[in-house]
Amino acid sequence: MNCSIRARPGSIFAPENWGRYEPILDVLRAASAELNQPMGRIALRWILDTVGGVTLAGIKNTAQLADNIQAFGWHLPDHILTRLNEVSDA
Repeated sequence: MNCSIRARPGSIFAPENWGRYEPILDVLRAASAELNQPMGRIALRWILDTVGGVTLAGIKNTAQLADNIQAFGWHLPDHILTRLNEVSDA
């Protein structure tokens, strides 16, 4: 993967850790296609369904806020929630 992100060694964002997140991204991609929802919205809904709350940090404009609000008012199907939890615990 070619990326210009610079992170401290050992950081969760460091290139040596990227492979750890690929299974999660694979499930998010599949869920996005199945539910016809953006991956970010699926990820936000996963946090809401798992933790029960979330901080909407990094929103830069009202369009991003409006998109994130679409993660409320529904739940991930059990099979997707289970799969995301399985791959994130691995």
